[in-house]
Amino acid sequence: MFDFKLNNDDDIDFNDDDLVLVEGTEEILQSISNILKMRGSEFYFDKEVGLNTMFLFGKDFDANSASNAFAEACEQDNRVETVTNVLISKINRNLNVSIELKLKGNDNIQNLEVNFDDW
Repeated sequence: MFDFKLNNDDDIDFNDDDLVLVEGTEEILQSISNILKMRGSEFYFDKEVGLNTMFLFGKDFDANSASNAFAEACEQDNRVETVTNVLISKINRNLNVSIELKLKGNDNIQNLEVNFDDW
C-alpha cells in the first residue's frame, strides 16, 4: 500500500509542488501514528478506532494502563504482529511515547516515536 506522506506538523508533504508518497514500513508506521493521535470513538465511521485516552489525563496518571492503551491502539492495525515495548515520558502537559513493535512478515523490531504536546 501507499499513502500521502505527512510532515512533522501532520500536513501533507510536498516536494517541488509534487505530493510525496510513502509505502512499505514507513507507510505502516505513519498509519499507526495516525491511529495513536486519534482519540477513541472520535472517527465517525468507525468508533472502535483510536487511542483510549482515559488513562492519560488527570492527576492519577497510570503509566501501566497508558502503556496498555498504546499497545492496544497499535494492534488495531492488522499489519502489527505484536508490541514489544512502550516507554512513556510525561512532563507537565507533554507526553512522549516510544513504541517498539514487530510487523507481520518482518523480523525487525520497528521503533515509533509519537509526541503529544499540550494534551
